[in-house]
Amino acid sequence: MGETLDANRRVRILVVDDSAADAELMISLLQREGLPIVAHRVDTPESFQQRLTEGDFDLILSDHNLQTWNAMDALQILQRSGRDIPFIVVTGTLGDERAVEYLKNGANDYVLKENLERLPMAVRRALQEKSQRDENQQLQAKIQASKEAWERTFDAIPDSIMLLDRAGRILLANSATGTLLGAGAHDLIGKECFAVVHNFCSAHQECPFQRMLSSGREEEAEITEPHLKKILRISCVPLRNGNGKLEGAVHLMRDITERKHFEQEMAQAQKLEAIGRLAAGVAHDFNNILGVIQGYSELMQEQIPESDTALRRQVSEIAKAAHRAAGVTRQLLAFSRKQVMQLRAVHLTDVVTDLAQMLRTLIGEKIELEIRTADDLAAVKVDPIQIQQVLINLAINARDAMPNGGRLTISTCNVELDSQYPRMQGPVVPGRYVMIAVSDTGVGMDENTASHIFEPFFTTKERGKGTGFGLSIVYGIVKQSGGYIWVYSELGRGTTFKIYLPQLAGESANVVPIAALLSEKASPATILVVEDEEALAEMLHTSLEKCGYTVLQAATGEEALNIAHSYDGTIDLLLSDLVLRGTMDGIELADEWAVTRPNSRLILMSGYSDALIGTGLNTRMELLEKPFTNAELRRKIRRALSESTRVIPLAGGTVRASR
Repeated sequence: MGETLDANRRVRILVVDDSAADAELMISLLQREGLPIVAHRVDTPESFQQRLTEGDFDLILSDHNLQTWNAMDALQILQRSGRDIPFIVVTGTLGDERAVEYLKNGANDYVLKENLERLPMAVRRALQEKSQRDENQQLQAKIQASKEAWERTFDAIPDSIMLLDRAGRILLANSATGTLLGAGAHDLIGKECFAVVHNFCSAHQECPFQRMLSSGREEEAEITEPHLKKILRISCVPLRNGNGKLEGAVHLMRDITERKHFEQEMAQAQKLEAIGRLAAGVAHDFNNILGVIQGYSELMQEQIPESDTALRRQVSEIAKAAHRAAGVTRQLLAFSRKQVMQLRAVHLTDVVTDLAQMLRTLIGEKIELEIRTADDLAAVKVDPIQIQQVLINLAINARDAMPNGGRLTISTCNVELDSQYPRMQGPVVPGRYVMIAVSDTGVGMDENTASHIFEPFFTTKERGKGTGFGLSIVYGIVKQSGGYIWVYSELGRGTTFKIYLPQLAGESANVVPIAALLSEKASPATILVVEDEEALAEMLHTSLEKCGYTVLQAATGEEALNIAHSYDGTIDLLLSDLVLRGTMDGIELADEWAVTRPNSRLILMSGYSDALIGTGLNTRMELLEKPFTNAELRRKIRRALSESTRVIPLAGGTVRASR
């Protein structure tokens, strides 16, 4: 079938010739010219095709006239194989027309046997041309791979990128551009950038591309696009040739709508937080002052004879004014999330159902109340009284928004907020929540009004018909309960408030009923009052002594512990402020007190406490919220003294445990 002529050469040549002698002559000639050759000879179409399949040849030398076939047949077999191998025809005689036909059909050259000395030159030229073709193909492959990689990168960029010519026509656009503009990127090619992007620019506002043409510098703008309902940051970077002449621009667009909304949410939250800190600071100091005014006015009322009606009326007005002022401070504390809350595991269905009759009375006959509650509602841990306050405030707002009647709908359901929800609505921790929605069919609000409704003192009502605290209280209670609140409203289409409270896993609802008031009769007892506000401490001392209690007094936790160690008698109750001067606060004092006086009772007083809120300690001890009336103080003390409990220390706080 064929034979190997030389097995140690690097140039692999396939010789198609039915004459072994002629083949040997050609190979010898090439070797004498210094060509390193590995040669194989074939003489039939079958052996030629098989060799092409099995081997990787650099060159084919074919005789024109073979026994049953010719070089044209071999050339066609080579072309059908798809292999790019230089093909040279070597023949004794070949007319010009036949030679041209070979060259037209893909042969690289032809050499007459009478001029065989030209063969080495023809072989070298064919191999060199093949090497150049291979290099070009490799280069083209690299260029194509680089182009495809660039296109993938270009299309993967999330921002819109367009290449513009000098007239602003789009030469190239990535996929993000088509997505942003709602068109195919290829469909934008050739169109004017101004027509497809900047048609919202008014006559007095040049787009960044126009400004770039005028200034010759990079230009940037932040534009609200009404048609796309997006906020875009647009920049145009000039492109110049080697001579510095402007040839076009790179046009960039970034959708910053989501970021802008998030920044607005954060700015609003920071503003409300700052107002809350200010409100809490004012309320804390004001509560102590009100406590003195309330306490002494009540003591004066008890001492004024019934016959002196004028003086009793004047003192009563003082007490009423102090009571109203105390209400304002409670509202401030609710907004600032500094009030002490009695947290309980509850079902919101129960809270809504218990409040339904009151809400119907509150909103009036012209407004229809519809309540939709889920049967499988999860429990939440909140102060049920505070959540009822939230619903009452929202119902009042809804009533005022529907002067001619309408529908108020309260609904509850379990929801799960995934990672996408914070991106749409603002900062929120993904997870399982119970949602309570309060919707009305009232006048609604515009976007500007809705952005201010949770601020204290902000109101859209007529002067004298609203304090501006209702929704700020709602905001504070929801936030202090670990939840979130959002408002959705349109002018003329009503308003919906959605409140999300974290679900309580593994704990059933257990609303503890309010205990009946204890007897007004006080038992003899010794009470240690720890209060660093001198006027308030004196008022407490006077009020408690008037009830028949023995009163000891301290201004700091350290003084209280000294009394605990040095006093020989029984101290039945410790009445301490939560925030004290010195190195010890009320909670730390309670821990020490439990060790020193284990059979004593404990009441903590506070208008608010950052240390207490969120720890759960307020469910494990008696708390007295400032400002309080003398009656409230006395009831709280009688309740504490009547319980069969003692104070024991617990890591991070103090609890009561049954004997």
